[in-house]
Amino acid sequence: MNPQEFTPVEEITENAIAIVSEKNFELIFNGRIDLRIADVEKELKSILRKEVSDKKAYQDLKDLKNKVIVKMRTATVAKSKEMTEGYKKNIAKIKEVENSIIERVTKRLESKADERIEAYEKLIREEEEKAQREAKEKIDNRVKSLIESGIIFTGVWYSIGQIQVGIQMIQEMSDDDYNDLLSKVKIQNEANIAEQKRRDEEAEAERKKQEAIAEQNKKEKEELEAGRLELRSGQLELLGIAVTTEYELLMKTASNEEWKARYEELKSYKIKLNRIAELQPYIVYIKNYNDMIALDEESYQKELSIVKQAKIDQEEYNRQEALKELERQDREQKEKEAKIKQDRETLATNAKKYETIGFSYDFRQHRWFIQVGEYSTSISEDTMLNEKEGAFEVVKDLVETWRKELEKKQSQKPPQNLAAAFFIARH
Repeated sequence: MNPQEFTPVEEITENAIAIVSEKNFELIFNGRIDLRIADVEKELKSILRKEVSDKKAYQDLKDLKNKVIVKMRTATVAKSKEMTEGYKKNIAKIKEVENSIIERVTKRLESKADERIEAYEKLIREEEEKAQREAKEKIDNRVKSLIESGIIFTGVWYSIGQIQVGIQMIQEMSDDDYNDLLSKVKIQNEANIAEQKRRDEEAEAERKKQEAIAEQNKKEKEELEAGRLELRSGQLELLGIAVTTEYELLMKTASNEEWKARYEELKSYKIKLNRIAELQPYIVYIKNYNDMIALDEESYQKELSIVKQAKIDQEEYNRQEALKELERQDREQKEKEAKIKQDRETLATNAKKYETIGFSYDFRQHRWFIQVGEYSTSISEDTMLNEKEGAFEVVKDLVETWRKELEKKQSQKPPQNLAAAFFIARH
């Protein structure tokens, strides 16, 4: 169907009549007004029978409204104004006819078209809002599941054991990668729980063991030689050594020289164990581990201070590196936002001159589009953003050539009636 099957009011310049009626407006509609409205209403109903989510139906409906329905109304208004100028005495009648036609066009056509257009656009908005909500819910649920599985937020990263991820990585990873991450977090958390349980059980066992040893020593002190057994037992307790059958026999039978030698051996061994435990957090910072354990106390304390400071320095370095990474990410984000802003301004500036020759922006395809008769072309956002020198002049000449060719073709076809002649002259 030709979207302009009515005569623009500015082309109706003849056949003026003295009595105002709908016949004065029929030339605009190329016939009886009610028949024309009925035809358009039939086409409108055909479109409205389709699903509200049908994109093609949506575009057809907008085209029908803007190119036919709206022009029926605006042409009627324009004709009314023209007749009002020529027939001052018939102004009231003209307005009556105008309002009657407009009411029918609006009620039977335009309002229905508007209702469906609004329904479609509302559906699209709701789908976009739903997608945004679902994306936010997805990342929130991912973080919640990771935290429930044992991961801890440190202020910058989410970490557990050797696993460390950022919020952007969690958001962008695929479902398979995320499920793999969640599985590893759960496994690490279970390992942490098991390790803590083991330590607690060992501590409890050690506590009970020490309580049992203390109780046993207390009973034995009453039966052994008061002075020597109490002294030797006390020495073992100071070293944290349980009084086993071996030590019990040694305390009872060893001479002072034998006991002193054995005690020094135990003391050196206990110091070694304490140093091993004390150095555990600093192993990666120690060059010669065994040599350090064997140092005398003064040298050991000096070396320990150096190792502790190395650990502090490394942790400070790591913290500074993390801050630098955050600053880099912030800088990149700002540069990205500035680039987007600059691209938008460049697009707006470059597009203005193309719009002056008839290009319009297609929001669905993200491009600028023009059609002249059977010819058409489009310009992508990337091409518009990176416009080459002289490109506009080439496009302008091409569009002008199309328009001249179209005018030439139209001028070669003889008009079938006065309305057709007006239509050709206008386009």
